[in-house]
Amino acid sequence: MKRNPRSRRFRKSAHRNDDEVSDDHPHPRISSSHSPQRSHGSKIPSAIKVPTPPITENNKSNKIETGVSSIIVMAPSIITESEILATGLNYVGFPFKSQAKTGETIKLIRFTSFFGVEPPAIYALFQDLREKHPHVIFQYVFMALNWLKLYETRPVMAGRWGFCEEHIAPKVKEYIELIQSLFNQTISFDKFHKDEVYIVSVDAVHFVTNEFCKDPSTSWFDFKNNGAGLTYEFSVALRHQNIVSVYGPKPAATPDITMFRGGNVDVSVHERDQTALYFKIPEGKYAVGDSGYRGEPGKIVCVEDGHDDEFKEFISRAKNRQESLRSRIRGFHVLSHCFRHGTSSANRMEYHQTCVHAVCVIVQYDMTHGHPLMEI
Repeated sequence: MKRNPRSRRFRKSAHRNDDEVSDDHPHPRISSSHSPQRSHGSKIPSAIKVPTPPITENNKSNKIETGVSSIIVMAPSIITESEILATGLNYVGFPFKSQAKTGETIKLIRFTSFFGVEPPAIYALFQDLREKHPHVIFQYVFMALNWLKLYETRPVMAGRWGFCEEHIAPKVKEYIELIQSLFNQTISFDKFHKDEVYIVSVDAVHFVTNEFCKDPSTSWFDFKNNGAGLTYEFSVALRHQNIVSVYGPKPAATPDITMFRGGNVDVSVHERDQTALYFKIPEGKYAVGDSGYRGEPGKIVCVEDGHDDEFKEFISRAKNRQESLRSRIRGFHVLSHCFRHGTSSANRMEYHQTCVHAVCVIVQYDMTHGHPLMEI
């Protein structure tokens, strides 16, 4: 039988091309004429286009193996803060054409709603990531930031970013770990002036998680949230804009003062965890904490009846400043919503710590690039 060129089957086969998804290729191919990420018909303005760096021994691959031409190796000498703003919004569904009709304030609100912080902080983060990891992929960094901020499920992420669920999960984890790799160079207990006496504020923060079913214990119970959880201790310098210590995770039932000491009071000082904040504070220096930290007057001060009004005001402002840091950290939904990842207790704690460290790195960049904590 002669095939009718007007038949439905013939038309379908005739128009099949490489843009369709095949079983051998789970990710959609995007031709070079398409916009980077589902920009709803908009094309990238020439000012936003990022040329592909030349292939060298140090830069052998400019494109992801799936053939998605829009995903490029980041070139810090080309990326600017305005390009980060425009490209980030384009990735999450605001095409370049519509951005031209939108005011800067609205664009920044939209950007931070999807990525947590503003372009100057992400620009600095990109620069340091590129320096430490030369083959970092531009779009994947955005995708990891978006996951940390909104903590969406894989099907939702697949709809926004155009990758299958099996591809998104490992890539998000990989790039969160890349952000975490900046933790030690970003968060450090130093830069204090020799004349400072009260050097840091400290507080414990609880995070909700799924039940630890493979390791049932009342130690996981978080009385604040009435469920399972983990707790961390955060410390921020009082006289400069730096997070100086992140200690944890510990089971949610761990008392604040026990975390500060690195162990129970009945345990010898030499047998406690030497990485605890107690062992970082030099002799003659003090931390500022709330009433949960009473018990170590040689290391930490709390409000007492005998303090004068001026000193009480100082402690109050220090604690308010600490709460501001807590709010910024919990502004990322991966830490404010119930954490659902992890195949075992140890694996869940490890992955949660990775997310906490990555968020602290992002918040620190934000503090030093336009959004400092209040002065005391």
